[in-house]
Amino acid sequence: SMRTNSPVTWRAANDVTFEVPMSVFGSGTMTFQADSDESAEGTVSFSSVASVTVIDSAVQEIVVTGADLILEANLNALIANVTVQVSNHTGSTLSVGANHGGMHLSDAELDRITTATSLQLGSLQTDQVVFDGVSHTDTPADVYLISMNSVEFKGAATSFATRVGVHTDNDLDISSAVTVSGGSLTLVADAACNKTGTMTVAASGSVTTTNNAFWIQAYDVVILGPLNAGTEPIHFVSCGNSIDVGGTGASTSGQMRVDRTELQLLTSTNLTFNAESADITVYETLITDTTNVADRVTFNAFAHLSFVESNVWKSARALAPKLNISADIKATESHLVFEATEYFVDAGVWVQSEVENIYVEPTSGGSGSMRTNSPVTWRAANDVTFEVPMSVFGSGTMTFQ
Repeated sequence: SMRTNSPVTWRAANDVTFEVPMSVFGSGTMTFQADSDESAEGTVSFSSVASVTVIDSAVQEIVVTGADLILEANLNALIANVTVQVSNHTGSTLSVGANHGGMHLSDAELDRITTATSLQLGSLQTDQVVFDGVSHTDTPADVYLISMNSVEFKGAATSFATRVGVHTDNDLDISSAVTVSGGSLTLVADAACNKTGTMTVAASGSVTTTNNAFWIQAYDVVILGPLNAGTEPIHFVSCGNSIDVGGTGASTSGQMRVDRTELQLLTSTNLTFNAESADITVYETLITDTTNVADRVTFNAFAHLSFVESNVWKSARALAPKLNISADIKATESHLVFEATEYFVDAGVWVQSEVENIYVEPTSGGSGSMRTNSPVTWRAANDVTFEVPMSVFGSGTMTFQ
């Protein structure tokens, strides 16, 4: 048996092998590093009797690095963070579940790692992470999947029982069923915001968060399989680029495009599109496109928000410094809420809330104004409220009903 006080580093050009159990004390990091010469040869091995048990809650982290890992005993990290990463060599791959090459961590080996804080699989020196047939039963506060190039879910279904964050600098591909329970899910492609990352959900793939919030950040998305957040929201966040919503997907004003067929694959309570440093353009939608989205759809643009084709929602909220309404907008179940500094409304537009209210407001804490070309109709079953001044041009009738 071994009693060790952290921090301690075990490092070898080839293998690091333990065949005795280890108790970890102290307040530092335990580092186990094989393949230190980065030749893609070298395994960290813990035999069936070589358990690792953290005793002191002050131990900060357990880091395992190698070309491969054999974990036949339990690694109980208490509240220390755990990182399992491939050594820094060309083409480094981390396979979890079924073996797709590189460092392989079977489903059984994954469940031998327990911690109350965070488990990180992969790192920015990992080129590719592949999950195939994983059922992760531990419930740390967070599970992070990190890759410098790509993350892929393929083959058999994968499930997690806690909050999950998937981050890759380039593409994220999902061609199998992914389920997260017990926490939210964040999927990030193009994590470096270098305009190369697409999140793709194939027709054979699906993502279910079991009534937990769901965030998607990418340069673009291709959604052919269902995304289901149940009673919680789905958030689309662009990474320095514009977003197009609705239409056929042939638009080019935005780089992230979520078209009508993709909207039809979303199930959530509330849906948000957030262009943090760019524009949002809304094209045609029908109410049937968001049948499975309960409550409100929110559009939050950093610069311009433009409604260029007619669209229908159960309820909608639109926020931007500059807001253009060039086509009809309708809410069938609840409010329409607009918040902007500058409004531009084209002639011939109908803005309608069939059941509830319409609110036209300045951005929070600021002031606003509207320039509108008549004719325009603002119509609500209940109230129509304006809190910005309006300048009316054109040659038609302005209707406030």
